[in-house]
Amino acid sequence: MDGGIRFIFKTLVKVPIIIMVSFFIFNLFSFTVTYFRLQSFASVVMQTAVQNNYIPSAEYATLTASLQDIASTDVIGDAFIVTESDIAGVPDATVKRQYGDPVTVGVSAQFRFIWPLTPRDQLRNTDSRFIGYGPGESSGFSGYASQSELERRREAIAGNELNRINIVYTVPGLKYYPDMN
Repeated sequence: MDGGIRFIFKTLVKVPIIIMVSFFIFNLFSFTVTYFRLQSFASVVMQTAVQNNYIPSAEYATLTASLQDIASTDVIGDAFIVTESDIAGVPDATVKRQYGDPVTVGVSAQFRFIWPLTPRDQLRNTDSRFIGYGPGESSGFSGYASQSELERRREAIAGNELNRINIVYTVPGLKYYPDMN
């Protein structure tokens, strides 16, 4: 009987560890796949800008549609093609320019890590105790949050800018012939 109880408690300790390790491996795998897909797409955008010395509107629409197909997973959100830089004096990459001038293009997307919900995330007051009475408290349980509050919390986490993947290149355009003055 004593060995059976010990086995049960060892199993109960292992379960949360196994769950967290599984989510970590999943997030690592999905981040790697996402990063290389975005890297490949950024290379296509870069090649388009190098060949044309800008991104034509028809190709921009095609590239945007392709990026939305890539971003249709649950781990990628807010994906867009970077066509201008924060650097002063760098024009938009969708504007035609003299051949041989540099072009700044790339891709930016937000990566969403997926973690299991903890019971604390479902409480109305996430700072309150789960169950029982604290020292000098009559009750530590604040009740559960409403469905709309849970959705608001998920959206707030989804907007975290710390998980943004930015792949931006400044490339020279090919020099064919001078077509602009």
